[in-house]
Amino acid sequence: MDYSIKQTAPVKDESTVLSLWKGNLPDCSAERYRAIYSDNTYGLSWAWLASTDKGEVIGTTGLCRRKFVVNGGTASAGVAIDFAVLKEHRGFGPALKLQRQVTTCLKEGGLDFIYAYPNQQAWSVIKRAGYKSIGMMTRWVKVLRSHYKLKDVLKSETISRIVSPIVDIVVTKTLRERLRGRPKDVRTEVNNAFDERFDVLWEKVQKQFSIIGERSTAFLNWRYGRFLKGSCRIFCLSDSSGENLQGYIVYSIRDRLCHIDDLLFLNSIDTLLAEFIATMRREKVFAISLSYFGSSAVSGKIEEWGFVRRESGRSIMTFADDGSQYAPALLNKENWHLLDGDDI
Repeated sequence: MDYSIKQTAPVKDESTVLSLWKGNLPDCSAERYRAIYSDNTYGLSWAWLASTDKGEVIGTTGLCRRKFVVNGGTASAGVAIDFAVLKEHRGFGPALKLQRQVTTCLKEGGLDFIYAYPNQQAWSVIKRAGYKSIGMMTRWVKVLRSHYKLKDVLKSETISRIVSPIVDIVVTKTLRERLRGRPKDVRTEVNNAFDERFDVLWEKVQKQFSIIGERSTAFLNWRYGRFLKGSCRIFCLSDSSGENLQGYIVYSIRDRLCHIDDLLFLNSIDTLLAEFIATMRREKVFAISLSYFGSSAVSGKIEEWGFVRRESGRSIMTFADDGSQYAPALLNKENWHLLDGDDI
């Protein structure tokens, strides 16, 4: 069977793409589609459809432009997203054709590099399209309330609820964030939108990382407000006046489980994590999770604060011209600062 690839017309092809998403990318919404492809005021995005020789649409993929800072300079990047092919057509060629169409945007779209977060099923296709693997993303989990785990170990909801308060008391007395104490010169708050303070923080922080995606106020409000519609909260750490941000965490809570989508910090991550963990404990959250790809120094700090390493099943891969000035830096995991939020 022969397959053809065409670039989508965002408004005209919306229903077609959404129908493919429904069975393959259930977490993707119509609001997200419009924010990225139809009326994206933040930057240009591309999407493609794969069809059979009979005109049946069987696959789609996309590419969203992003601004990055690489070794102190501004770079134009693309994040490969929304890759879906109907099960009965996988392995017959359309997946690879779609991904090769994405890589043509490196030159045609004026991009310096493309990066992707493929799962295990998509990894081989992405690699055949010319991407290079940098490493695996790490998932970290910190359990805050023992009932979350004891109910599985004890096989009894009732016994777990009786035992867990005792276990929690013992554990709480030895927690690092409790022993550390709260610095007097900091303030925390939880917000629903990003203000001008985040631009100031971004200007200060970007110099700490060799490769980091833009986190300006405009981008953050687009990424976490435009198509997530308030499902994310913003934990802010600032000086005692509240005017100067020292860091933030973007997170969501579902069924008393907290997931971190993004975090950024000025100089040290310790106070940010300590204050956030203490806040989540007060909110009676069962556990906190995040996925991170980057320096061993940051990973080491995450581990120091009681997070346990788990497998994420996702790789980080990049595509760039071998002669690009950015190519050597891109292939070193230590240079990056990526979280789930960077996957758009």
